[in-house]
Amino acid sequence: MRPGTRVLFVHRGADLASARVRVLQLLPHLSALGVEGTAVPFPRSPSSLAKLLATRDVDVVVLQKKAPTAVEALAWRACRVPIVFDFDDALPFRQSPRGGSHDSPTRRRRFARALSLANAFACGNEYLASLCRPRGRPVAVVPSAVPLEVPRAEPLAGEGPVRIGWLGAPHNFAELRSLEPALRDLAQRRDFVLVVVSEEPFEMPGVPVEHVPWQLASQEEEIARLDVGVMPLVDSPWTRGKCAYKLLQYMAAGVPAVASPVGMNTEVVRHGENGFLAESPSQWVRALDELASDPALARRLGDAGRRTVEADFGYDRVAGLWKGLLAEVPG
Repeated sequence: MRPGTRVLFVHRGADLASARVRVLQLLPHLSALGVEGTAVPFPRSPSSLAKLLATRDVDVVVLQKKAPTAVEALAWRACRVPIVFDFDDALPFRQSPRGGSHDSPTRRRRFARALSLANAFACGNEYLASLCRPRGRPVAVVPSAVPLEVPRAEPLAGEGPVRIGWLGAPHNFAELRSLEPALRDLAQRRDFVLVVVSEEPFEMPGVPVEHVPWQLASQEEEIARLDVGVMPLVDSPWTRGKCAYKLLQYMAAGVPAVASPVGMNTEVVRHGENGFLAESPSQWVRALDELASDPALARRLGDAGRRTVEADFGYDRVAGLWKGLLAEVPG
C-alpha cells in the first residue's frame, strides 16, 4: 500500500460506541502510519449515499457495522472503489432469543448482503472472522482498541467494602443478572458493593448496588476506582461475537478482572496469569473472594492485565493491523 492511501469510513453515528472506538479514535493513529482517513455518518437515504460515494475521491471505503438494506446495497454496488466491511458484533443473530433461538432470517439476509458487497473484512474477534472466511476474501482480526493513557487503579487497601464493578449499557443488564446467584452468595460472607456504571440504575435483590451514571468524560476515572471488574456472559451465538471491550478497559486501568469463558474473553484472559475465568456460581464466588482477600494477587493480575493491553490492544498496534489489511484489499 502506497503512502497517503485515502480511506473513507462510513459509520452509524458518533454517539455509538463502535463508531467512536473503532473509527473516530483510530484516525490519528492511522494518519501516523501514512493512511489518510476521514469519517462520515451513514447517509439518511440511498440517494444521498449514492451521492456521497460518487463525489468522494478515495482509495478504499470502510462500511462500519451497518448491514445494508436491498436498496442501500444498490448504491454500494455502484461504488467504484474497494469496500471493507468492519464489524464488532454477531450481526446475523438476535441479542435476545425468540422462541428459544437467536436465529433471525432477516438479519442473516442483511449480513449476507454486506458480505457479498465487501472486498475485505475487518472483524473484532476470531469468531466474527470465521463468519467471513468462507467468502475467500482478505480477513483480518482487528480488535477494538483501548486508550492506554488512562488513570490507574490504586492497590486494594483492605478498608471499606470491596468495589466490584461492571460497565455497560442497560440493554446488557441481562448478562449482569446472570451473576445474581454468585453475588448473593458472596454477600453472605464478604462486605462488597456492586458498582454499576451505566446510563440507567440497576437493582439486584440481596446485593448492595451503587449506581454511577455513565459519562464518556468520566468513565475511565470511575473504572480506576474499582477493585475488581467483571464481564459475565451467557453463552450464545450473540455473546460469542462480543469483543471483550469492558474487559480490556478494566485491564488498561490495572483493575483485576473476572470474566465468563465465552468468545473473545478466552482469547484475552489467561486464567490465573492476567485475570480469572469463571463459569459456575461457585467459580465466580471463589474468584471474587480470592481477589478481595489477597491484595498481592489482585495487584499481580491487574499489572499483568495492563501489560496484555499494552502489547496487543493499544491504538498504535491496531492501526498497524488496519494498515496490513488495507495492503491486501484488491484494487
